[in-house]
Amino acid sequence: MENIKGRIRVTLANSLHNAALTLDFRLAEAEEFTKMLSKREVFDEIRKANPAIEKLRSLLDLEMA
Repeated sequence: MENIKGRIRVTLANSLHNAALTLDFRLAEAEEFTKMLSKREVFDEIRKANPAIEKLRSLLDLEMA
């Protein structure tokens, strides 16, 4: 990982023209991962939290693609 870290740091430092750039990272624990939600899933979560969103969607006759 240190090899990859060094390569990433050099690439960023060159791209950003900043030789003083430092980079710290860590591996996430398995329980830290969360599922990325689709736009539809995000909308459904918002709608559950705030039913007025569904009413607005209906009044504006909007559809989720």
